[in-house]
Amino acid sequence: MKKVLTILSLLIGLVSLSACSGSDEIIGTWNAQAADGTELVIEIDKKQLTVDGEKLDYVQNGFGFENSLSYYTIEVDEQETYTIIFPEKDKSLALLIQPTDLEEPLAGTLVFALNKNEKPNYLEYGNKYLK
Repeated sequence: MKKVLTILSLLIGLVSLSACSGSDEIIGTWNAQAADGTELVIEIDKKQLTVDGEKLDYVQNGFGFENSLSYYTIEVDEQETYTIIFPEKDKSLALLIQPTDLEEPLAGTLVFALNKNEKPNYLEYGNKYLK
């Protein structure tokens, strides 16, 4: 019984640690476009993201599936919450939104259109994937 409790405690600790760092789907180099047409590169690793040369700490604090979309929520510098939405099975295309309500992670303002392979188009992605 003591051995089972020890193993259970270790598993809970590992799940807690992995929940804080970024999932493989969001990690990588992303081409991004903002609403004003500005193009930039966003680098995301397990604990930090770099936007236009500025390094920011983040924790992944949620994930889910809804209406055939998969998504991850992140909190940046313990201040702002964002949702990274994957609207297709291809995980090289994503939308980064700032939710207007933390209880509704898929509703909010589109901040960046993201793509790992090519330059994304903010208006095209917004019109196609956000309704």
